[in-house]
Amino acid sequence: RAIYGEMAGAAAVAMVTNGPGYPPFEGPITSNPDTGIPFTVTIPFLGVLLADGPTLVAADGGTGTLAATTIANPGFKAFASFSSAGPQDLNSALKPDIVAPGVSVQSTLIGSGTQGARFSGTSMATPHVAGIAALVREAHPSWTVAEVKAAILNTGSSDLVNGYLVRRGGTGVVQPIPATETNVIAYFNPGAVSLNLGFQELGQDFSQGAMLSITNKGTSPAQFDLTAASTPGSAPNTVTFSTASVRVRPGKTVSVVVTVNVPAATVGDSTPTSANRQAFRNVAGLVTLTPTDGSNSGVVLHVAYYLVPRALSNVQAVLNGQLSPGHRANVRLSNPATAIAGVADFYAWGLSSRRTTAGSNDLRAVGVQSIPVSATQSFLVFAVNTWNRCSTPSDNEFDILIDTNGDGVPDFLVAGFDIGAILTGSFDGRYGSFVFALPNFDLVNARFAIAPTDSSTLLLPVRSDEIGLSVSNPRFAYMAAGFSLQDGSADIIPGVAMFNAFTPSITSGIAFVVPVGARGTVPVSIDASEWANTPALGLMIVI
Repeated sequence: RAIYGEMAGAAAVAMVTNGPGYPPFEGPITSNPDTGIPFTVTIPFLGVLLADGPTLVAADGGTGTLAATTIANPGFKAFASFSSAGPQDLNSALKPDIVAPGVSVQSTLIGSGTQGARFSGTSMATPHVAGIAALVREAHPSWTVAEVKAAILNTGSSDLVNGYLVRRGGTGVVQPIPATETNVIAYFNPGAVSLNLGFQELGQDFSQGAMLSITNKGTSPAQFDLTAASTPGSAPNTVTFSTASVRVRPGKTVSVVVTVNVPAATVGDSTPTSANRQAFRNVAGLVTLTPTDGSNSGVVLHVAYYLVPRALSNVQAVLNGQLSPGHRANVRLSNPATAIAGVADFYAWGLSSRRTTAGSNDLRAVGVQSIPVSATQSFLVFAVNTWNRCSTPSDNEFDILIDTNGDGVPDFLVAGFDIGAILTGSFDGRYGSFVFALPNFDLVNARFAIAPTDSSTLLLPVRSDEIGLSVSNPRFAYMAAGFSLQDGSADIIPGVAMFNAFTPSITSGIAFVVPVGARGTVPVSIDASEWANTPALGLMIVI
């Protein structure tokens, strides 16, 4: 905008932000980011608060003066808008470990003589950490790489980051002086340092201990008091220690058992909310070692602990009877010995596939349910189940190809895909259900899918009229495929399933709540005449 403004003869350009706070400092602008064409901006480029936009517009045509002043910059200590958060894919381990400055950093510019340039990104943050690692090595030449890393992570400061979260910032902002001054390091794992408890499905309260090693590399004894505290965004938890105070002699290591306790009933299940569409849960906190009697040069140490839990019901389903025309059947549900209530959601089971790979796109089963909205419209939901758990649904694309006129050629595509990738061109971790009209892939509609993190089942909703269905044309055939966006692999279920959106051949669309310790029975009905046209493999019950 600054470039285009100067090219048009503007004396200055003011940009009204579309969010809270001022925009980041741009520094010298030397090229057009859209085209890459060199252009040096010489006019003022100003950021205006969203709330001040109307005032600026109202002043159009008037005159004014600019005066230097000091303004608050609350974003200075905030995470960069482009900074990713953890945990790690697959193993749910904590990443990143540490934070460093990486926005509008003045750096060298090759070929400019004594000039520099401002850059942003991990390419700016990483040199800060690498430089501090060099300083730690200089202070302690005999320390191993793992020990240098522990010193850096132990001395990070969470107080220097606004909106601090363990999964976004590890132990906090890297601190050069404490990192070089500490003679004591603490770690659960010599390489990872932090306590990574991974992903856990909790049917009962969680309690797991781990050994925290405290090593004194100095020449004087060191004594610490141990405490722990949850950090923002964490599910409720408590931490206990085998001893609350330790004394470590020079050259020695003392071990303390640290136990993380999490009540399953307060963790949360896989039900999404408007504020947490992915139903992501985490337990996060810092173990703090506070030196006493002035030991360890007064340097306080921190070690992160991290768990990705999900509360799990124990709903069990047993079929009584036979699922075929002319027979009666019911499903007996129970939820014994568990921490939370569960929901049994009924689908017509349409497709099945054997396990073929270890990938999270390896399809196991696909079903569909119909929920009447009116006499002329139904809401359909496709349930896609995979053999393997997926850390984040945006790793994969799942396609339901729909033939509504019976000619064997798909007429519509219901696709599960990252919302940001399709709507903005940039992945944002939110998963959507997209409806495309074929063969031109015209976007018909898009809505949120029910796609929790660390799950093997996702739900793709679609309205009947969006895929060309009506009371007079209720039946359709469908096929399914799963594609990994990580390794490019594809899994296509052989065969075709049939379904009637208005008169299903088998009971579907029922969501039966099963409280803790309760039992229930759901009768299953089969429409004999419809079964002849759209038979199902059976019932698919999503818990």
